[in-house]
Amino acid sequence: MLVRFEVTGEGPLASLAYTVNGRFTTLHDVPLTWRKSVPVARRQGRVDWRLRLTAPRLPSGAGYAWTARSSGTARTRSAR
Repeated sequence: MLVRFEVTGEGPLASLAYTVNGRFTTLHDVPLTWRKSVPVARRQGRVDWRLRLTAPRLPSGAGYAWTARSSGTARTRSAR
């Protein structure tokens, strides 16, 4: 099974942090569009994931969006 992240928008991000089942990763000066697939063992059942974005101040009308998918379920958010 894979957990897939995708972040789009006016970049770059100042930082991006993600964790999947307790494995934490932080990146700095992240260009967009950013994508990452993280393999997860099927026997784990439930998958705990988190995504945190730190963005510079944006001009009016600019924004970001992210999507995370796991086990066929997608969550999407956006901010302006």
